[in-house]
Amino acid sequence: MCERSKKDRSSPSLQQAQPQPQPQQSQSQQSSTSQNANSSTASDTAAAGRISSTAQSADMAPGAGESTNISEADKVKAHSQVWTMESRVGRTNQRYSPNGDRLVAGVVPLSQDKTHVLIIQSARRSGWVLPKGGWELDEDTPAEAACREAWEEAGVICTVTRDLGILEDQRSEEKISKSKSKRPRASYHFFEVEVEREESCWPEGHKRRREWVKYERAKEVLGERPELLEALERSSIVKR
Repeated sequence: MCERSKKDRSSPSLQQAQPQPQPQQSQSQQSSTSQNANSSTASDTAAAGRISSTAQSADMAPGAGESTNISEADKVKAHSQVWTMESRVGRTNQRYSPNGDRLVAGVVPLSQDKTHVLIIQSARRSGWVLPKGGWELDEDTPAEAACREAWEEAGVICTVTRDLGILEDQRSEEKISKSKSKRPRASYHFFEVEVEREESCWPEGHKRRREWVKYERAKEVLGERPELLEALERSSIVKR
């Protein structure tokens, strides 16, 4: 049983400032403040309705080669999951495209200064990969699935900042047919995320190592996976 402890990267920007004592207000000031609060509450309620509507209609699938910023509504959707210590297994709830491709969501997890990317050890073979996994039927958007995979495989809580677009499976039909894992062709949808917090205990921590590396090192270890390398290249990681 591992003890869960929080570890922040670039922690000064994540720490909350200590509350400062506020001067007492006069009766007239309190009345004005109350009126402003009521007005603010009404505005917040309207804004929440707009966010909910936008989140339901958000298009999260730009064409190949495109990358876009993520709206606040989509960030809300991506954070709507409740993370558990159980990793999802099996493909009963897996989504597939009309032509049979398995829909996979993944992340390029960057440090807050964008100088490092978090890579994880592959669970099936030697080598390093980016966190990724199947988009399932109970997840409204691929961004939700991507954030869940980031938690399950890498043990990080993150914020989606950019949609990196869709990348096609680069394996040949012959390689797919000879694959021991019998994995069907996949369609990858990657998102750039900013890591807010790392946990020392996570669902797949017993079988995966993780490591923060700079661009050149990541480029080297991901070289055998063209779709992962392309996702890295589309991200805003510092390339020096």
